[in-house]
Amino acid sequence: MKIRQAVIPAAGRGKKFLPVTKKVPKELLPVYDRPCIQYVIEEAVRAGVEEFIIVISEYKSEVKAFFERDISLEEWLLQNGNQKYLDLIKNIENIAKYKIVVQEELLGLGHAVLCAEPYIKDEYFFVLLPDDIIDAEIPVCQQMAEVFSVHQKPVVSVMQVPWDQVHRYGIVKADPLSEKVGDVKSIVEKPNRENAPSNLAVIGRYLLPQKIFGHIKNNRPVMGQEIELTDALQELIQETVVNCFSFNGDRFDAGTPLGLLSASLTMALKNPDSKEKVTQLVKMLASSV
Repeated sequence: MKIRQAVIPAAGRGKKFLPVTKKVPKELLPVYDRPCIQYVIEEAVRAGVEEFIIVISEYKSEVKAFFERDISLEEWLLQNGNQKYLDLIKNIENIAKYKIVVQEELLGLGHAVLCAEPYIKDEYFFVLLPDDIIDAEIPVCQQMAEVFSVHQKPVVSVMQVPWDQVHRYGIVKADPLSEKVGDVKSIVEKPNRENAPSNLAVIGRYLLPQKIFGHIKNNRPVMGQEIELTDALQELIQETVVNCFSFNGDRFDAGTPLGLLSASLTMALKNPDSKEKVTQLVKMLASSV
């Protein structure tokens, strides 16, 4: 089964990047030479995804504009002989189809995913968090699709994190099926170290069935709380096998300033056009500390 659709929740306010995110959505902050959200889209397209449902808030019209044609800019670039840059902006417009959906109330990740329900046509779809930039030779979405082709069950990506960081993630308890794949028995959102069932943290790549929407609807928020995707996943685990998958690749938390910087440096060092200059810069900075 080919996974053709992906949901990208992009409604959060990005408070860790204030004051920048007062006007610039964090999804458009650059990882070296491209916005965070573009990295995630390009990863998924390489894995065969054709359509993206991008869930934004009313404050993020800039995200919508990023995926629309800017004819005046195209004409200006063409008139000035900047074909290279014209190709860059046309590429993101043309590599996939996009549907922009507004999450009218910021009620959490689960609710953001639920906003995409009317537009999901296939039995299975990806959920991709643009905060998670993953540098991998084989796109993580493709790795997950390969796991799905074997087991035919929902897949959540996981990685080991330091025990003193488990409170920042959804944490799974799983029985191993192979070196990289496990059978998830439970999942808990941001436990303290004493209550964490493992240090296997869920990272922002999910391959989910349409039935997840029903489980999200079952979890209505209490006053002041959000609708968590984790709660819906825990319900799904009671109904069917859910696999966790330890992907191959290096993950960066682009939802934090330091993580975004780390991702940018890594991508710049991998780019032949910038590798030498960035290497010299890093060495110079290191020697001056």
